[in-house]
Amino acid sequence: MRSVVVFSLFRPFTVELNTALPAEARLQGYRIAAEQTPYVWAGLGIFLLGVGAMVGSMGGRLRTHGWLFMALVLAVVAVGGELWLALVYDIPVVRLSVVEPLPMEQIEELVVRRVREAGVVATMTALCEWTILLLFVWRPLEQEEP
Repeated sequence: MRSVVVFSLFRPFTVELNTALPAEARLQGYRIAAEQTPYVWAGLGIFLLGVGAMVGSMGGRLRTHGWLFMALVLAVVAVGGELWLALVYDIPVVRLSVVEPLPMEQIEELVVRRVREAGVVATMTALCEWTILLLFVWRPLEQEEP
Protein backbone atom coordinates (compact mmCIF):
# COMPACT_ATOMS: atom_id res chain seq x y z
CA MET A 1 0.00 0.00 0.00
CA ARG A 2 2.83 2.35 0.85
CA SER A 3 4.35 1.95 -2.61
CA VAL A 4 1.01 2.60 -4.30
CA VAL A 5 0.48 5.80 -2.31
CA VAL A 6 3.95 7.13 -3.04
CA PHE A 7 3.73 6.09 -6.71
CA SER A 8 0.53 8.12 -7.09
CA LEU A 9 2.38 11.25 -5.95
CA PHE A 10 4.73 11.14 -8.95
CA ARG A 11 4.16 11.53 -12.66
CA PRO A 12 4.12 8.12 -14.34
CA PHE A 13 7.59 6.76 -15.18
CA THR A 14 9.38 9.86 -13.86
CA VAL A 15 10.84 11.11 -10.61
CA GLU A 16 8.92 14.39 -10.85
CA LEU A 17 6.16 15.14 -8.38
CA ASN A 18 2.63 15.29 -9.71
CA THR A 19 1.89 18.98 -9.26
CA ALA A 20 -1.71 18.49 -10.40
CA LEU A 21 -2.47 17.18 -6.92
CA PRO A 22 -3.14 19.85 -4.30
CA ALA A 23 -0.51 20.28 -1.60
CA GLU A 24 -2.85 18.93 1.10
CA ALA A 25 -3.44 15.72 -0.90
CA ARG A 26 0.31 15.23 -1.35
CA LEU A 27 0.92 15.82 2.36
CA GLN A 28 -1.79 13.30 3.22
CA GLY A 29 -0.09 10.80 0.88
CA TYR A 30 3.22 11.29 2.69
CA ARG A 31 1.51 10.80 6.04
CA ILE A 32 -0.16 7.58 4.87
CA ALA A 33 3.16 6.28 3.55
CA ALA A 34 4.95 7.23 6.77
CA GLU A 35 2.29 5.61 8.94
CA GLN A 36 2.71 2.36 6.98
CA THR A 37 6.42 2.22 7.84
CA PRO A 38 6.03 0.29 11.14
CA TYR A 39 4.04 -2.37 9.29
CA VAL A 40 6.83 -2.71 6.74
CA TRP A 41 9.31 -3.16 9.60
CA ALA A 42 7.00 -5.72 11.23
CA GLY A 43 6.89 -7.60 7.93
CA LEU A 44 10.68 -7.59 7.84
CA GLY A 45 10.75 -9.01 11.36
CA ILE A 46 8.32 -11.78 10.40
CA PHE A 47 10.44 -12.48 7.33
CA LEU A 48 13.53 -12.83 9.52
CA LEU A 49 11.72 -15.12 11.95
CA GLY A 50 10.52 -17.29 9.07
CA VAL A 51 13.99 -17.60 7.57
CA GLY A 52 15.44 -18.34 11.01
CA ALA A 53 12.83 -21.02 11.70
CA MET A 54 13.46 -22.64 8.32
CA VAL A 55 17.22 -22.65 8.88
CA GLY A 56 16.74 -24.01 12.39
CA SER A 57 14.55 -26.82 11.15
CA MET A 58 17.04 -27.73 8.43
CA GLY A 59 19.89 -28.04 10.90
CA GLY A 60 23.24 -28.81 9.29
CA ARG A 61 21.83 -29.85 5.92
CA LEU A 62 23.11 -26.82 4.00
CA ARG A 63 25.38 -29.02 1.89
CA THR A 64 22.52 -31.08 0.49
CA HIS A 65 20.14 -28.12 0.25
CA GLY A 66 21.93 -25.60 -1.96
CA TRP A 67 18.77 -23.55 -2.34
CA LEU A 68 18.76 -22.93 1.41
CA PHE A 69 22.29 -21.55 1.34
CA MET A 70 21.37 -19.30 -1.61
CA ALA A 71 18.33 -18.07 0.31
CA LEU A 72 20.50 -17.24 3.32
CA VAL A 73 22.91 -15.21 1.21
CA LEU A 74 20.01 -13.32 -0.36
CA ALA A 75 18.48 -12.75 3.09
CA VAL A 76 21.69 -11.12 4.30
CA VAL A 77 21.66 -8.80 1.27
CA ALA A 78 17.96 -8.00 1.67
CA VAL A 79 18.19 -7.30 5.40
CA GLY A 80 21.20 -5.04 4.90
CA GLY A 81 19.36 -3.09 2.22
CA GLU A 82 16.17 -2.81 4.27
CA LEU A 83 18.07 -1.61 7.34
CA TRP A 84 19.92 0.99 5.28
CA LEU A 85 16.64 2.25 3.80
CA ALA A 86 15.02 2.37 7.24
CA LEU A 87 17.85 4.23 8.96
CA VAL A 88 18.74 6.66 6.19
CA TYR A 89 15.34 7.44 4.67
CA ASP A 90 12.29 5.97 6.42
CA ILE A 91 12.96 7.31 9.90
CA PRO A 92 13.52 10.91 8.67
CA VAL A 93 10.33 10.75 6.56
CA VAL A 94 8.33 9.54 9.56
CA ARG A 95 9.87 12.24 11.73
CA LEU A 96 9.22 15.03 9.22
CA SER A 97 5.67 14.10 8.24
CA VAL A 98 4.14 12.63 11.40
CA VAL A 99 6.07 13.40 14.58
CA GLU A 100 7.02 17.03 13.98
CA PRO A 101 5.25 18.29 10.87
CA LEU A 102 7.52 20.60 8.90
CA PRO A 103 6.99 22.61 5.72
CA MET A 104 5.85 20.67 2.70
CA GLU A 105 8.99 21.58 0.74
CA GLN A 106 11.30 19.76 3.16
CA ILE A 107 9.15 16.64 3.14
CA GLU A 108 8.93 16.60 -0.67
CA GLU A 109 12.68 17.15 -0.98
CA LEU A 110 13.39 14.15 1.25
CA VAL A 111 10.88 11.92 -0.57
CA VAL A 112 12.24 12.84 -4.00
CA ARG A 113 15.80 12.29 -2.77
CA ARG A 114 14.82 8.87 -1.40
CA VAL A 115 13.22 7.86 -4.69
CA ARG A 116 16.23 9.01 -6.71
CA GLU A 117 19.01 7.70 -4.49
CA ALA A 118 17.45 4.64 -2.91
CA GLY A 119 15.35 3.31 -5.77
CA VAL A 120 18.04 0.84 -6.79
CA VAL A 121 18.48 -0.47 -3.24
CA ALA A 122 14.73 -0.82 -2.75
CA THR A 123 14.42 -2.71 -6.03
CA MET A 124 17.37 -4.95 -5.15
CA THR A 125 15.93 -5.86 -1.76
CA ALA A 126 12.50 -6.56 -3.25
CA LEU A 127 14.05 -8.85 -5.87
CA CYS A 128 16.05 -10.65 -3.17
CA GLU A 129 12.92 -11.20 -1.10
CA TRP A 130 10.91 -12.52 -4.07
CA THR A 131 13.79 -14.79 -5.06
CA ILE A 132 13.95 -16.18 -1.52
CA LEU A 133 10.24 -16.93 -1.68
CA LEU A 134 10.70 -18.70 -5.00
CA LEU A 135 13.63 -20.69 -3.62
CA PHE A 136 11.57 -21.90 -0.66
CA VAL A 137 8.75 -22.98 -2.97
CA TRP A 138 10.78 -24.42 -5.84
CA ARG A 139 13.86 -25.74 -3.95
CA PRO A 140 16.35 -26.02 -6.83
CA LEU A 141 19.76 -27.63 -6.40
CA GLU A 142 18.40 -30.02 -3.81
CA GLN A 143 20.32 -33.28 -3.83
CA GLU A 144 18.85 -36.56 -2.80
CA GLU A 145 20.23 -37.80 0.51
CA PRO A 146 21.96 -41.21 0.24
